[in-house]
Amino acid sequence: MCIRDSTNTGATGSASASLTAVLPPQISKRFAPNPIVAGGTSTVTLTIVNPNPDDELTGVAFTDNFPAAMVVADPTGAATSGCGTPTFTTVSGTGTITFSDGTIAAAGNCTVKVNITAATTGKHVNVTGHVSADTAGEGNTASDTLTVTDVHPGISILKQVSTDSQEPWTSFGSVPEGGDIYYQFTVENTGDVALTTVNVTDPTLVPTSPNAVTGCSWASMPLYDLQTCTFGPVTAASGWYSNTATASGIYNNTTYTDTSTASYATADLTLVKSVAESAYTGIGDVLHYTFVVTNTGSAPLAAPVTIDDDQSSDENCPAVSTVGDNDNWFDPGESITCSASYTVVAGDVGAGNEVTNIASATVDGVSSNTDTETVPWTAADYGDLPDTYNN
Repeated sequence: MCIRDSTNTGATGSASASLTAVLPPQISKRFAPNPIVAGGTSTVTLTIVNPNPDDELTGVAFTDNFPAAMVVADPTGAATSGCGTPTFTTVSGTGTITFSDGTIAAAGNCTVKVNITAATTGKHVNVTGHVSADTAGEGNTASDTLTVTDVHPGISILKQVSTDSQEPWTSFGSVPEGGDIYYQFTVENTGDVALTTVNVTDPTLVPTSPNAVTGCSWASMPLYDLQTCTFGPVTAASGWYSNTATASGIYNNTTYTDTSTASYATADLTLVKSVAESAYTGIGDVLHYTFVVTNTGSAPLAAPVTIDDDQSSDENCPAVSTVGDNDNWFDPGESITCSASYTVVAGDVGAGNEVTNIASATVDGVSSNTDTETVPWTAADYGDLPDTYNN
């Protein structure tokens, strides 16, 4: 409190004095973030308020003894604002902070911050000692509860293939034998703690131990981090090939892993073309063609099957769902029979003339071999004609 007096100068021999009471500081605290995982870091913020509108507070001080599981983190992150030039003692790994010699302006706030960590899960109640100031004396205490949860390290990987080093990437791809195949690996930290020594291994692509895929390793991976790397090209061998990659990362000397598999198969089509007629004799004759298309590769191909014939205009193939296992995929080993026709025109008729056409099949972007049929012109045989035809 403060006392103000006045000297007696009047004839009555009286004087006056005033008494001002100075209120002590008030303190509050808050942990953020809250909750944290075991071993994580939170910042405790302590706010000290000077409730006096006209008087500053000096010698502001408090001590905060943390519960047993809680210590000052490294780095401490210690900082003050609006507190004058106080002495603020924080030592990493210790369970106590002390604050003294602070000054807070009239109606002002003083903010004190420090990083803390806790290795034990549970709810940790932290109560400060009383805050105090010169003259004003002792104020209140501050309390907050920090919740510490178990850690859940996690990692995921998605392996995909493409016939190009760019998009699209899928879990399965079809490719001609001898074509290029590329692999993409997408690795994500799906846990709630950072991982170290993250890498991708694939014994099929990299058969030499430790099977690490070049360009797919990271010294650390923060929370929610996602990384992508590619490998290739690899020359596609005939057949169906699946291989599995493993992503791994370390937390607290324990390795966490995940796997993903991608596949490719070589695609091939065979076309056999035939024609019903062995010859034609005149304009308007119709030649009827048959095309047997077979999936001779190892990859299922998405419908439809189409025929491209350089002479016909009515090529037709039935739905893929009518053959094999009756789905919309033209599976390895399945065959389908298509048809087309051609009507003989004037230019096709005459000695030495013939109709030759070339066809190929296409399914899901995969083309077959070409096949050719030739049908010759033959003069009509009218048998024994009446004598009048010879005159």
